[in-house]
Amino acid sequence: MSTFLSSFYIHVLRPGSSHEDTARREFILNILIGGALILLFVGICIDGVNYFTADPDVYSNNSLPRVVLYMLTVFFAGLYLLSRWYSVSLASYLLVGTLFGLAAYMGYEWGVDVPAQIVFYPLIIVMAGILLSTRVAFVATLLIIATMLGTAYLHARGVAAPNQYWKDDLWTWTDIVMMAVMYLIVASASWLSNREMEKSLVRARRSETTLAKERDTLEERVQERTAAVHALQVERMADTYRLVELGVLPVV
Repeated sequence: MSTFLSSFYIHVLRPGSSHEDTARREFILNILIGGALILLFVGICIDGVNYFTADPDVYSNNSLPRVVLYMLTVFFAGLYLLSRWYSVSLASYLLVGTLFGLAAYMGYEWGVDVPAQIVFYPLIIVMAGILLSTRVAFVATLLIIATMLGTAYLHARGVAAPNQYWKDDLWTWTDIVMMAVMYLIVASASWLSNREMEKSLVRARRSETTLAKERDTLEERVQERTAAVHALQVERMADTYRLVELGVLPVV
């Protein structure tokens, strides 16, 4: 088991960049893309079960069409390859932007209070903060707020009519499984955020300890050098006095 996990980490998760910050973001991005692919795989499996077992009307209300699930799976697999071979930053922007687009579509199609959107938006903010920067996370937050307000306004004005069948139906095992996977992704993002913060604190403490040791070493060297210079001056003064006493140097 340990051999399999080690091989999986080396070939799938281990970052290829030698730059510390880029490698850190690549590692986190690989895990998050993996979580998205797992979510899509679960969605495809549930879609297949519903296709054969669910009522046609219920199946027609499924969250995403099957072709969209397949297209998203291929797209996220491409994001993984993009992050490994070309640009971690570009792949991060595409990941955050794609998830935002999916969440906005969910809110427009099924209402701004649909549970999937409520879960996705905090995840997007956390991802933006971890993968990109806090500034991007704040921009994403403002964009999310504006999108929710705009969607709610369109629904209230009757410009768009959300399909809110889900409010009248009880949750089935498929809904619970999908929500559980999304919760696991959110938990993974939170764990990665805390992990990176702890690693940053460890690096800061290590740097502080190293600087303190270098400072102490420098002070010791300065003291040793000062003592050596003082001893040399005393020795030269003693030599001078001896020469004066012998009459070699004139007395001023």
